[in-house]
Amino acid sequence: MKRVKKYGLPLMIALMAVFASGCWNSRELRDMSIVIGMGIDAVPDSQQYRVSFQIVNSGAMQAAGSSQGGANMLPIVVFNEKADTLFGALRKVSRKVPRRLFFGHIQVVVIGESIARKGMPEVFDFFERAHEIRMNSAVLIARDATAEKVISIITPLERLSAIGIAKRTRMSSHLWAENADSTVHEVVREIVGPGVPVIGGIRVFDAENAGQTTKNLENSKLPSFLKVQGLSLLREGKLAGWLDGRLARGALLLRKELKNTVYEVPCGDSGHEVVVSVARSRVGVKPKLEQGKLTFAVDIMETGSVVEANCALDPGRSETLEQLQKQWEKLVEQEVTEAVKAAQEKQSDIFGFGTTVRHRYPEQWKTMEKDWPKRFAESGVEVHVDMFLRRTGMRGETFKEEQSK
Repeated sequence: MKRVKKYGLPLMIALMAVFASGCWNSRELRDMSIVIGMGIDAVPDSQQYRVSFQIVNSGAMQAAGSSQGGANMLPIVVFNEKADTLFGALRKVSRKVPRRLFFGHIQVVVIGESIARKGMPEVFDFFERAHEIRMNSAVLIARDATAEKVISIITPLERLSAIGIAKRTRMSSHLWAENADSTVHEVVREIVGPGVPVIGGIRVFDAENAGQTTKNLENSKLPSFLKVQGLSLLREGKLAGWLDGRLARGALLLRKELKNTVYEVPCGDSGHEVVVSVARSRVGVKPKLEQGKLTFAVDIMETGSVVEANCALDPGRSETLEQLQKQWEKLVEQEVTEAVKAAQEKQSDIFGFGTTVRHRYPEQWKTMEKDWPKRFAESGVEVHVDMFLRRTGMRGETFKEEQSK
């Protein structure tokens, strides 16, 4: 009993202190501005950054969901500020925004091409240190436009355009496979390794200069829109070039990031194509070091189905399938080979070949690592492709084949 009296009061006081301090760092929602998009540009003829913030216009969102209307109110507002550092711009913009910025829901980070060509390690150093910013936010590079312009475009299908950009990036990467779906965390992880990260590009098409107004919401044919396009080629943290179209697809396949796509396979010399949808891909890369010469053996296997045929053939015949498979193999081999060649010209090991060398030849890697971009550019690559068509759709002969009989 005496022990209870002795320790009971101090324990009670300690517990009261713990529970009473539970809300000491709380923030009221009405005192915060929710940032969903961020753009980073270089200020011309200066070492400063121009940082732009896409913020949810909560008043417009509330009005749109009520009987008060609000159709003419923009769902987002964009503020920007210049500073010598990114964190300085973040705090400096408080002179323009009446609420504290909250980054817990940021969806996309857009980096201006001017910043990308100067170098981006400092940018990602900031993101890794900032505890409020989501590391799984999508990251893109603005092509032939400023990052501010990209995050200022109003889009009709997604009222919050930053969310639309993030969804567009994921969807296109998954279905078409000519752009990267990279997050801040993934880029940071590759920066510290022997490989090179890839970042997708995004373009602005704004011929009528209407993308930042409600005019872009009033037309069925958009006067202004955004388009994700291409893969970055980085060298020493700086943008050195781009891979577009089928070369971007070949690069994603070799990086083991191709989830789905379609190939237009030529039907011999007819000038027409058979469209093949990919179901599964498998890629293996093995380095070989012989007499100081480094060669990479690339083995690719894909399976797919015929989803469209625009020429006179019967995909149900085994000889026809074999012919199509050979044409498909030739197409993929060409795409991958040309993608590697383009990356080697920029000395940008976006395929992670350096990682395979480090694992297989750890002692030799210690010497190669010092000038790996050059060694990568001088390496040989042997591509072997096996393709298998598993299905030909709901019919056998094409209409053109039946009509030719």
